[in-house]
Amino acid sequence: MAETYNFLVDTYETERLKTLSVWSMFADGDLGARPHAVDRRGRSFLEQMVHQCVSENLWFCNILGIDVDAPPLPDEETRLAFLHRYADDSARRTEALRQQEEDWWSAAVAFFEVERSRAWVLTRRLAHTAHHRGQLSHLLRALGRDLHSTYGPTADTGGLPATGAPTIYAYADVDELLEAETRGGNAAPLPKPTGDVTERPEVNASRFDQQMSTSPSGDDLAWHAPGDAPLELGGFPWFEQDRIYRRLPAAPPEPLPEAVDGLAGHTAGGVIRLRSNSRHVAVRVELAGPAGMNHMPATGQCGFDVYVGPPGRERFAGIAKYDHSQLLYSAQLFAQPEPQWRDLTLHFPLYQGVRRVEVGLDVGARVEASTPRAIRSPIVFYGTSITQGGCAARPGMAYPAILSRRLQAASVNLGFSGSGKGEPEVARSIGLIDDCSLFVLDYDANCPDAAHLTRTLPVFMDILRQRHPSTPILVVSRPPTAGEAWSPAAISRRQERSAAQRQVVELRADGGDTGLHFLDGGGLLGGDDFDECTVDGTHPTDLGFQRMADGLEPVIRQLLGLT
Repeated sequence: MAETYNFLVDTYETERLKTLSVWSMFADGDLGARPHAVDRRGRSFLEQMVHQCVSENLWFCNILGIDVDAPPLPDEETRLAFLHRYADDSARRTEALRQQEEDWWSAAVAFFEVERSRAWVLTRRLAHTAHHRGQLSHLLRALGRDLHSTYGPTADTGGLPATGAPTIYAYADVDELLEAETRGGNAAPLPKPTGDVTERPEVNASRFDQQMSTSPSGDDLAWHAPGDAPLELGGFPWFEQDRIYRRLPAAPPEPLPEAVDGLAGHTAGGVIRLRSNSRHVAVRVELAGPAGMNHMPATGQCGFDVYVGPPGRERFAGIAKYDHSQLLYSAQLFAQPEPQWRDLTLHFPLYQGVRRVEVGLDVGARVEASTPRAIRSPIVFYGTSITQGGCAARPGMAYPAILSRRLQAASVNLGFSGSGKGEPEVARSIGLIDDCSLFVLDYDANCPDAAHLTRTLPVFMDILRQRHPSTPILVVSRPPTAGEAWSPAAISRRQERSAAQRQVVELRADGGDTGLHFLDGGGLLGGDDFDECTVDGTHPTDLGFQRMADGLEPVIRQLLGLT
């Protein structure tokens, strides 16, 4: 062994342990996890392990000239099988590297289009491995998992070296790791997480304005699961069957479009309703992913809000203010000095999934079923990102939520951002919802042109009619975009699409389906100042959603016989 390059072999040996350690921090069910659930450009955990094994094998065989005479991939694609495969292959490579003399290390070899020394190539390989290991560490954070050390302290081992935080490796060596993981895992215990870890001086606005601070939930609370009586969970028609917060069935009658299937995990329209005399109301939440939209407040994307009051008289009372970089949070929504019986309605996040949530109430507080709504059969809203709630500042301001409160009606929000396009397979899942009071079809803005609407709308309605022959269906064309203020062509395109939908509805109504109705959405954002109602020209602000609700409310009241 050439002493000059011994440090490189030592580094490779420690890097293989670090890679295996990061893999061990994932769960067996994480193989398909990606940085973003509906964006396949980001490698899944499984694909990262495949890449590490295949790429490293190619580098060693074709560039360094070391072939360990073993397959790069395991026979069975499980986390444990990958741990053993990579551990075995990398151990053989370590031994082969230790046998090489100095001339071997300094010799130039072909590295793609250039020549580099083998020492340089191995250094580059180490950086390549560290790069992908860093991506996996970020994915673990996105999944809400704890991180052991790879180089030094983490937020889960105590914070920063400057504060005396320790380095805690998951396992001392590869043999210990493989033995423990084969038995189900026994990583080193971690202390209580520290939260934020930063060396940068921070200007904290909450030092000067207490209204801008986060709202910790407090300790003297009893925690209640939404699915347990007397709490009432709404907006998830398949919860009793699947026991997850998902807007479409986990096992649909036929495969859903990939984007719709992913977005069905976003909890738009979900509500928790109850009555209690608790002085405090809090939530304890585990999100499926972090906040990160560039045009929508995190309070709307990932937060819970609460309304107080019986059906028809609910008033906004609080929002979850938390560190938006975190997946786990607890936050106080509401606090009053004296106990008093109140109806409470909590809205789920609009643009993120929720793995777990609990409602915190005072220890000893009494809890009852919520005051019944006037309309218990839900209004089902199907449509676009606007239907889903983009870009409301908080969940209760999406227009289906506003209408649900005003009409004292249960509702289901089936808006799918950019992805609800009138697909028949989606209609078949929606048709499974029992005893609906009204269907609102608002998917115009997701469609490429009027011809698409003419083609898909009759099929979609036919499918709904198979199980809901007399339920009213309201078709709503899209609201205007801000660009229409200066683009006559944009106005013409919107009107063409509106006319196509109106024609479909009128033809079918003339054919005997008197439960079909149409509303032109051109006036839903108000008058001449419609362009002031969006955050980006398309997605409404809270003002826009209020105006949409104002325009839809009288029409829906008439269809439901509430006028």
